[in-house]
Amino acid sequence: MLGSPDGRAGLQRSLVVFGGWTLGCSAVFWAVGPLLGQIPGMPSRLPMAALVFVVPVAVAVLRSHREGTMRQLGRQFELRSCSPWWWVAGMLASTVPTYADAWAHHGTWPFPGPLEVTGLGVVYTVSGLCEEIGWTGFALPRLLRLTGSPVLSAALLGSYYDVWHVVPFLETGNGLPWVLAQCAQAFLLRCTIVGLCTGSRNKIWMAVLVHALSNLAWSTAPSVGAHYDPAFVDLLLLPIAIASLAAGHVAWTRRQALA
Repeated sequence: MLGSPDGRAGLQRSLVVFGGWTLGCSAVFWAVGPLLGQIPGMPSRLPMAALVFVVPVAVAVLRSHREGTMRQLGRQFELRSCSPWWWVAGMLASTVPTYADAWAHHGTWPFPGPLEVTGLGVVYTVSGLCEEIGWTGFALPRLLRLTGSPVLSAALLGSYYDVWHVVPFLETGNGLPWVLAQCAQAFLLRCTIVGLCTGSRNKIWMAVLVHALSNLAWSTAPSVGAHYDPAFVDLLLLPIAIASLAAGHVAWTRRQALA
Protein backbone atom coordinates (compact mmCIF):
# COMPACT_ATOMS: atom_id res chain seq x y z
CA MET A 1 0.00 0.00 0.00
CA LEU A 2 1.08 3.58 -0.62
CA GLY A 3 3.15 4.88 2.25
CA SER A 4 3.18 1.52 4.06
CA PRO A 5 5.89 1.58 6.78
CA ASP A 6 7.99 -1.36 5.51
CA GLY A 7 11.61 -1.50 6.70
CA ARG A 8 13.54 0.96 8.88
CA ALA A 9 13.21 3.85 6.46
CA GLY A 10 9.47 3.35 6.20
CA LEU A 11 9.04 3.12 9.97
CA GLN A 12 11.14 6.22 10.53
CA ARG A 13 9.22 8.18 7.94
CA SER A 14 5.89 7.04 9.39
CA LEU A 15 6.88 8.17 12.89
CA VAL A 16 8.36 11.48 11.74
CA VAL A 17 5.27 12.34 9.70
CA PHE A 18 2.98 11.36 12.57
CA GLY A 19 5.00 13.38 15.06
CA GLY A 20 5.27 16.39 12.79
CA TRP A 21 1.59 16.50 11.93
CA THR A 22 0.64 16.01 15.57
CA LEU A 23 2.81 18.93 16.71
CA GLY A 24 1.66 21.12 13.85
CA CYS A 25 -2.04 20.53 14.44
CA SER A 26 -1.62 20.83 18.20
CA ALA A 27 -0.02 24.25 17.81
CA VAL A 28 -3.42 25.61 16.79
CA PHE A 29 -4.88 24.55 20.15
CA TRP A 30 -1.88 25.91 22.04
CA ALA A 31 -2.16 29.28 20.31
CA VAL A 32 -5.92 29.66 20.74
CA GLY A 33 -6.13 28.11 24.23
CA PRO A 34 -4.95 31.15 26.23
CA LEU A 35 -7.55 33.32 24.51
CA LEU A 36 -10.38 31.04 25.60
CA GLY A 37 -9.43 30.47 29.25
CA GLN A 38 -10.25 27.27 31.09
CA ILE A 39 -12.56 24.44 30.10
CA PRO A 40 -15.99 25.21 31.60
CA GLY A 41 -17.63 22.66 33.86
CA MET A 42 -14.38 20.94 34.85
CA PRO A 43 -13.50 21.02 38.57
CA SER A 44 -9.79 21.08 37.79
CA ARG A 45 -7.91 24.03 36.33
CA LEU A 46 -7.72 22.69 32.79
CA PRO A 47 -6.91 25.20 30.04
CA MET A 48 -8.74 25.05 26.72
CA ALA A 49 -5.45 23.86 25.22
CA ALA A 50 -6.14 20.51 26.93
CA LEU A 51 -8.70 19.83 24.18
CA VAL A 52 -5.68 19.01 22.05
CA PHE A 53 -6.37 15.35 22.96
CA VAL A 54 -8.36 15.06 19.71
CA VAL A 55 -5.23 15.54 17.60
CA PRO A 56 -3.36 12.22 18.17
CA VAL A 57 -6.35 10.09 17.20
CA ALA A 58 -7.13 12.21 14.15
CA VAL A 59 -3.55 12.08 12.87
CA ALA A 60 -3.20 8.36 13.66
CA VAL A 61 -6.35 7.46 11.74
CA LEU A 62 -5.49 9.65 8.76
CA ARG A 63 -1.93 8.33 8.58
CA SER A 64 -3.07 4.71 8.96
CA HIS A 65 -5.54 5.21 6.13
CA ARG A 66 -2.82 6.79 4.00
CA GLU A 67 -0.36 3.98 4.74
CA GLY A 68 -2.92 1.21 4.34
CA THR A 69 -2.41 0.05 7.94
CA MET A 70 -5.90 0.51 9.37
CA ARG A 71 -6.11 -3.21 10.18
CA GLN A 72 -2.88 -2.99 12.14
CA LEU A 73 -4.29 -0.07 14.10
CA GLY A 74 -7.50 -1.98 14.72
CA ARG A 75 -5.60 -4.97 16.12
CA GLN A 76 -4.25 -2.78 18.90
CA PHE A 77 -7.76 -2.77 20.39
CA GLU A 78 -7.76 -6.55 20.92
CA LEU A 79 -8.01 -7.74 24.52
CA ARG A 80 -5.40 -10.45 25.03
CA SER A 81 -5.21 -13.01 27.78
CA CYS A 82 -2.76 -12.05 30.52
CA SER A 83 -2.33 -12.32 34.25
CA PRO A 84 -4.84 -10.16 36.14
CA TRP A 85 -1.88 -8.79 38.08
CA TRP A 86 -0.96 -6.66 35.07
CA TRP A 87 -4.32 -4.88 35.38
CA VAL A 88 -3.95 -4.56 39.14
CA ALA A 89 -0.50 -3.08 38.59
CA GLY A 90 -1.97 -0.60 36.13
CA MET A 91 -4.63 0.55 38.57
CA LEU A 92 -2.17 0.92 41.45
CA ALA A 93 0.55 2.61 39.41
CA SER A 94 -1.84 5.27 38.14
CA THR A 95 -3.47 6.15 41.47
CA VAL A 96 -1.27 5.34 44.47
CA PRO A 97 1.40 8.06 43.93
CA THR A 98 -1.17 10.86 43.66
CA TYR A 99 -3.29 9.68 46.58
CA ALA A 100 -0.16 9.08 48.69
CA ASP A 101 0.84 12.69 48.04
CA ALA A 102 -2.65 13.85 49.04
CA TRP A 103 -2.58 11.87 52.27
CA ALA A 104 0.99 12.89 53.15
CA HIS A 105 0.35 16.62 52.67
CA HIS A 106 -3.33 17.00 53.53
CA GLY A 107 -4.43 13.96 55.53
CA THR A 108 -8.01 12.95 54.93
CA TRP A 109 -10.08 15.07 52.55
CA PRO A 110 -13.69 15.14 51.31
CA PHE A 111 -13.78 12.80 48.34
CA PRO A 112 -16.12 13.79 45.47
CA GLY A 113 -19.47 12.04 45.20
CA PRO A 114 -20.10 9.03 42.94
CA LEU A 115 -21.85 11.03 40.22
CA GLU A 116 -18.96 13.47 39.91
CA VAL A 117 -16.39 10.67 39.92
CA THR A 118 -18.35 8.78 37.27
CA GLY A 119 -18.65 11.87 35.10
CA LEU A 120 -14.96 12.62 35.36
CA GLY A 121 -14.17 8.97 34.67
CA VAL A 122 -16.13 9.07 31.43
CA VAL A 123 -14.45 12.31 30.33
CA TYR A 124 -10.97 11.02 31.08
CA THR A 125 -11.63 7.65 29.46
CA VAL A 126 -12.73 9.31 26.22
CA SER A 127 -9.84 11.78 26.20
CA GLY A 128 -7.37 9.05 27.18
CA LEU A 129 -8.63 6.80 24.41
CA CYS A 130 -8.19 9.56 21.84
CA GLU A 131 -4.62 10.13 22.92
CA GLU A 132 -3.68 6.46 23.27
CA ILE A 133 -4.88 5.56 19.79
CA GLY A 134 -2.06 7.84 18.67
CA TRP A 135 0.64 7.11 21.25
CA THR A 136 0.06 3.42 21.96
CA GLY A 137 -1.95 2.27 18.95
CA PHE A 138 0.04 3.99 16.21
CA ALA A 139 3.45 5.10 17.49
CA LEU A 140 4.42 2.37 20.00
CA PRO A 141 4.20 -0.66 17.64
CA ARG A 142 6.36 1.19 15.11
CA LEU A 143 8.89 2.17 17.76
CA LEU A 144 9.09 -1.42 18.99
CA ARG A 145 9.73 -2.67 15.45
CA LEU A 146 12.28 0.07 14.84
CA THR A 147 14.24 -0.15 18.10
CA GLY A 148 13.63 -3.75 19.16
CA SER A 149 13.46 -2.53 22.76
CA PRO A 150 10.57 -1.48 25.03
CA VAL A 151 13.04 0.57 27.10
CA LEU A 152 14.32 2.61 24.16
CA SER A 153 10.79 2.90 22.77
CA ALA A 154 9.59 4.26 26.12
CA ALA A 155 12.45 6.77 26.24
CA LEU A 156 11.71 8.06 22.75
CA LEU A 157 7.95 8.15 23.16
CA GLY A 158 8.21 9.65 26.64
CA SER A 159 10.48 12.42 25.38
CA TYR A 160 8.08 13.31 22.57
CA TYR A 161 5.19 13.10 25.04
CA ASP A 162 6.92 15.73 27.18
CA VAL A 163 7.46 18.06 24.23
CA TRP A 164 3.80 17.71 23.32
CA HIS A 165 2.67 18.49 26.88
CA VAL A 166 4.96 21.36 27.84
CA VAL A 167 2.82 24.15 26.38
CA PRO A 168 -0.41 22.99 28.12
CA PHE A 169 1.58 22.65 31.37
CA LEU A 170 2.83 26.22 31.01
CA GLU A 171 -0.70 27.42 30.29
CA THR A 172 -1.93 26.11 33.65
CA GLY A 173 -0.36 29.21 35.19
CA ASN A 174 2.01 27.27 37.46
CA GLY A 175 5.68 28.20 37.88
CA LEU A 176 8.65 26.65 36.09
CA PRO A 177 9.55 24.20 38.92
CA TRP A 178 6.01 22.79 38.81
CA VAL A 179 6.15 22.52 35.01
CA LEU A 180 9.50 20.70 35.09
CA ALA A 181 8.28 18.29 37.76
CA GLN A 182 5.10 17.70 35.81
CA CYS A 183 7.11 16.97 32.67
CA ALA A 184 9.15 14.44 34.63
CA GLN A 185 5.93 12.86 35.81
CA ALA A 186 4.55 12.68 32.26
CA PHE A 187 7.76 10.95 31.13
CA LEU A 188 7.65 8.44 34.00
CA LEU A 189 3.98 7.71 33.45
CA ARG A 190 4.62 7.08 29.75
CA CYS A 191 7.42 4.66 30.66
CA THR A 192 5.02 2.91 33.05
CA ILE A 193 2.38 2.64 30.32
CA VAL A 194 4.85 1.23 27.79
CA GLY A 195 6.08 -1.35 30.30
CA LEU A 196 2.59 -2.50 31.25
CA CYS A 197 1.39 -2.56 27.63
CA THR A 198 4.32 -4.57 26.31
CA GLY A 199 4.27 -6.92 29.29
CA SER A 200 0.55 -7.65 29.23
CA ARG A 201 0.26 -7.66 25.40
CA ASN A 202 -2.70 -5.33 25.82
CA LYS A 203 -1.90 -2.11 24.04
CA ILE A 204 -4.63 0.50 23.88
CA TRP A 205 -6.90 -0.64 26.74
CA MET A 206 -4.11 -0.97 29.29
CA ALA A 207 -2.84 2.45 28.27
CA VAL A 208 -6.32 3.96 28.55
CA LEU A 209 -6.77 2.45 32.01
CA VAL A 210 -3.55 3.97 33.35
CA HIS A 211 -4.03 7.28 31.54
CA ALA A 212 -7.63 7.79 32.66
CA LEU A 213 -7.11 6.70 36.27
CA SER A 214 -4.06 8.94 36.59
CA ASN A 215 -6.11 11.96 35.53
CA LEU A 216 -9.01 10.89 37.73
CA ALA A 217 -6.77 10.57 40.77
CA TRP A 218 -5.46 14.08 40.21
CA SER A 219 -8.96 15.53 39.83
CA THR A 220 -10.24 13.82 42.98
CA ALA A 221 -7.26 14.87 45.11
CA PRO A 222 -7.66 17.75 47.61
CA SER A 223 -8.85 21.00 46.01
CA VAL A 224 -9.37 19.05 42.75
CA GLY A 225 -5.64 18.74 42.19
CA ALA A 226 -4.83 22.41 42.73
CA HIS A 227 -2.37 21.72 45.56
CA TYR A 228 -0.78 18.41 44.67
CA ASP A 229 3.02 18.25 44.52
CA PRO A 230 4.26 16.71 41.23
CA ALA A 231 7.83 16.49 42.55
CA PHE A 232 6.68 14.31 45.46
CA VAL A 233 4.66 12.16 43.06
CA ASP A 234 7.75 11.82 40.84
CA LEU A 235 9.69 10.25 43.73
CA LEU A 236 6.99 7.61 44.15
CA LEU A 237 6.45 7.07 40.44
CA LEU A 238 10.13 6.59 39.58
CA PRO A 239 10.49 3.07 41.07
CA ILE A 240 7.06 2.14 39.70
CA ALA A 241 8.12 3.18 36.20
CA ILE A 242 11.40 1.29 36.45
CA ALA A 243 9.70 -1.87 37.74
CA SER A 244 6.93 -1.71 35.14
CA LEU A 245 9.34 -1.17 32.28
CA ALA A 246 11.70 -3.89 33.50
CA ALA A 247 8.86 -6.42 33.82
CA GLY A 248 7.47 -5.43 30.44
CA HIS A 249 10.89 -5.68 28.81
CA VAL A 250 11.46 -9.19 30.19
CA ALA A 251 8.03 -10.45 29.11
CA TRP A 252 8.31 -8.86 25.66
CA THR A 253 11.84 -10.22 25.10
CA ARG A 254 10.76 -13.74 26.03
CA ARG A 255 7.88 -13.62 23.57
CA GLN A 256 10.17 -12.39 20.82
CA ALA A 257 12.58 -15.24 21.48
CA LEU A 258 9.74 -17.77 21.12
CA ALA A 259 8.27 -16.17 18.01
